[in-house]
Amino acid sequence: MLDHTKKVFVDIAIQKALLESGSVTLEKINNRLFEIYHSNLSDCYDNPEYLREVLKETFGDSHTKIIDIIKTQLQSISHHKQIETFLQKLGE
Repeated sequence: MLDHTKKVFVDIAIQKALLESGSVTLEKINNRLFEIYHSNLSDCYDNPEYLREVLKETFGDSHTKIIDIIKTQLQSISHHKQIETFLQKLGE
């Protein structure tokens, strides 16, 4: 699987997880990523720690629920090393 394709899968999984939490959440997380890291959701594939920190800031201890949804969304491709690494860093 191409790296670009993996990034797209990760981006979609993040968006879907955030949309399940409410449409305002997606916009809020995207805005916060830009404010703090000058990044957006698509940059989180290479920098999962950005997303993790913004989720912690936004949801507190409940951020793990969002991470679990992302993990579930990516389960079918989690055997790829890059996806495995992404999920590992996201969950730290």
